[in-house]
Amino acid sequence: QPLLGRWFSIEDDSPGTPQTVLLSHSYWLRRFGGDEQILGRQLTIDSVSRQVIGVMPPTFRFLDLSPDVLLPYRFPAANLPFFEPFSFSGIARLKPGVTIEMANQDAAQILDREMPPDFRAYAEEVRLRPNLRPLKQDVIGDASTVLGVLMGALSLVFLLVCANVANLVLVRAQTRRQELATRAALGAGWRRIARELLVESLTLGLVGGVFGTALAYGAVRFLSTQDLTAIPRLAGVSVDGETVLFALACSISASLLFGLIAVFKCGLPGRILNTRGASMGLDQLRAQNVLVVAQVALALVLLVAGGLLIRSFFALRGVQPGFTRPEIVQAVNISMPDTQVREPERVAQMQNAIIESVARLPGVEAAALTDASPMDPNSRNGMAMVVEGKSEPGKIPPFRRLKWASPGLFATLGTRLLAGRDFTPQDLAQGRRVAIVSESMARESWGDAEAAVGKRIRPGPEGSAWIDVVGVVEDVADDGVDKAIPALVYIRTGLEAPRKAGGPPFIRRDLTLVIRSGRAGTVGFLREVRDAIHTVNPHLPLTEVRTLNDLYMRTMARTSFALVLLGVAGAMALTLAIIGVYGVLAYAVGQRRREMSIRVALGAQPSQVRSLFVRQGAWLAGVGCVVGVCSAIGLSRWISSLLFGVTALDSSTYLASGLVVCAAALFASYLPARRASLVDPVESLRAD
Repeated sequence: QPLLGRWFSIEDDSPGTPQTVLLSHSYWLRRFGGDEQILGRQLTIDSVSRQVIGVMPPTFRFLDLSPDVLLPYRFPAANLPFFEPFSFSGIARLKPGVTIEMANQDAAQILDREMPPDFRAYAEEVRLRPNLRPLKQDVIGDASTVLGVLMGALSLVFLLVCANVANLVLVRAQTRRQELATRAALGAGWRRIARELLVESLTLGLVGGVFGTALAYGAVRFLSTQDLTAIPRLAGVSVDGETVLFALACSISASLLFGLIAVFKCGLPGRILNTRGASMGLDQLRAQNVLVVAQVALALVLLVAGGLLIRSFFALRGVQPGFTRPEIVQAVNISMPDTQVREPERVAQMQNAIIESVARLPGVEAAALTDASPMDPNSRNGMAMVVEGKSEPGKIPPFRRLKWASPGLFATLGTRLLAGRDFTPQDLAQGRRVAIVSESMARESWGDAEAAVGKRIRPGPEGSAWIDVVGVVEDVADDGVDKAIPALVYIRTGLEAPRKAGGPPFIRRDLTLVIRSGRAGTVGFLREVRDAIHTVNPHLPLTEVRTLNDLYMRTMARTSFALVLLGVAGAMALTLAIIGVYGVLAYAVGQRRREMSIRVALGAQPSQVRSLFVRQGAWLAGVGCVVGVCSAIGLSRWISSLLFGVTALDSSTYLASGLVVCAAALFASYLPARRASLVDPVESLRAD
C-alpha cells in the first residue's frame, strides 16, 4: 500500500479522467525533499500533465525493478488490432483452489472467443496458446540454484570450523586432565566442573558469534555498494533480527556440543581422577585423525567447486559474443511518445537527425539505432518465420527473434558482415521490405551464408508480405554468453506499412541509440550525447544509459558472484585444513618429545625424525583427498547447472585441487616436524 495517498483504481484507466502518477519513495525524497503536500500536484511526464495521487513506501519494488514513477497504462481497446506489437505481460492472482492448469484452460477459452476469424488460420499454424506460469519463476529465475550451492558451500565451511574447534577441544581437554583431577581431589564436584566447562565453551562461542555477526554486517554493507544484478533482490538483504537470532542459535548449538565433548572427555565421574595415560591416548589420536581427514576432505570439495567455476568463467570469456570492444559502445534508450510527436513521418525524420547529430560529435566512429542492444534482457520479440519453399504442411514454422536495425548498426557494434550487404538509407527512403539474418539462421534454413542472400522470408500469417534477405551477419549471443545463441532476423527501422487499413504508417517509437567511441562511458561524452539529441528535440526522455560492456559483464555476473563467494569459502577451507593438520602434528610433537629425544640420543638423524611426522601428515592428507574426491563426485550434480564449457567431473580440476591440498598439508606437516628434528635430547631428558 502507498505510504501517502492511494493506489491506482479502475477509474484511472477510463478515458476522460485526469492522468495520474505514483512516486517512489526515493524519487519523492530526491526530487521533492519529502514534501507531504505533494498529493494533488501536477507533474509533466512525456509532455502529459499528471496528478500525483500517492507515494510508495521505501521497501516497495516493482517485481525486480526500482522505478522512480509509476503510470497507469490506458489500453485503447476500441482501436487496438488483435495480436499487434504488444510488449506487456499480464499478471493475475489466482483464486484459492485454482491451479495454473485450470487458469491456462480459462485463458485458452478467452483467447479463442476474442480471436478474429481472419487470424484463426495463422493461430492454428503456429499453435498459439496461452502460457501461464508462476510469477516467482520470472522474478527469481534460477537464483535458487546459485543460492543453494552457496548455502551448501558455507555449510561445509561451518562444518570445517566445527571440526577444527572440536580438535582444539580434544587437545585442551587432554592438557587439563591433571588440573581437573587436582580440583576434584580437593573437593570440587563433577557437576560443578562440568558446568564450568560448558559455560567456558558457551562464552567462547557467543564471543565468536558476535564477532561473526559484525563481520557479516560489514560484508552486507560492502555488497550494497556493488553491482548486484547476479541475484534478484540481493540489494534488499540486510542483517536483521532473524539473521542475528540464526547466528546466535548456530553459535550456541556448536558451543554446547563442544562443551559436552570436553565434559565427556574429562568432566564425568570416573574420568576426572583417571589421569593415567595423560600423554596422548590411542582413542584421542584416532578422533583427531578423523577430524583432520574430514577437514582435508571438505577443503578439497570446496576447492573443486571453486576450480570448476574458474574454468567456467574463462570459458565464458572465450565465447565470441558477436561484437567487438563492448567497452567503447555506448547505448542510450530514446522514446518518442505520440504525445510529443504524433506524425510517424516526423518521427522518422527525427530518428535520422539524431543519428546525424550524434555522429558529428568528436571521437564518434559510428552511430545507429536498434530496438534493443545485444544482451538486453528487456527485449525479446519473436514471430513464427516462414522460409519460402521450406515450409512443411502441418509443421509449426520455427520462431525467430526479430531485431530492428538502422543502416550502420553492425559497424557500430563490430558485428561482421559475412555475405550480402548492410541496410542502406535508400532502403529506408523507398520503404523496401528487406532483412538481414544471422549466420545460424542462414545455415539452418539454406545451408550456408552465401545461399541465404536473395531468399525470402515471411513473418506473420498467410497473406503477409514477403521480405527479401539482403545480407548475413555473424551470430550474436543475444541472451548472453552463457546461453544458447538464438537465430536472429534483423528488420530495417523506419516507416512500415499501416497496421490496419486506412491507418497511418507504423514506426517504432522506442529505440536504442548505439554509439562507437573511445570516449564511451565518460561524463563529458554523455553530456555531449544528451545535448546532441536535445538539439533535435529538447523534450525526449533518455533512459538506460550504459555501455555494451555493462550488458556483457551482466551475463557473467552470476558465475562471477558464485566464483567470488566459493573462492572465499575455498580459501577459508584450505586455511582451516592447514591449521588442523598443523595443530594435530604440533600437539603430537609436544606429546612425543621424550620419545624423539631418545631416538636422537640413540643415533636417529634429524631427517628421519622429520620424515616420521611428514609421513603422518601425508597419510592424513592422502586419506582426506580420497574421501574429498568421492564426496565431490557425489555432490557434482548440485553445481553442474552453474558450469559452462566444463563438466562437473573435469579430471584436471580434481587433480589440481588435490595437488593444492596435498601441498598445503605437507607444508603444515613440515613445520612441526622440523621443530621435532631440532630437539636437544640432553635438555629434554633432563627436564623429564
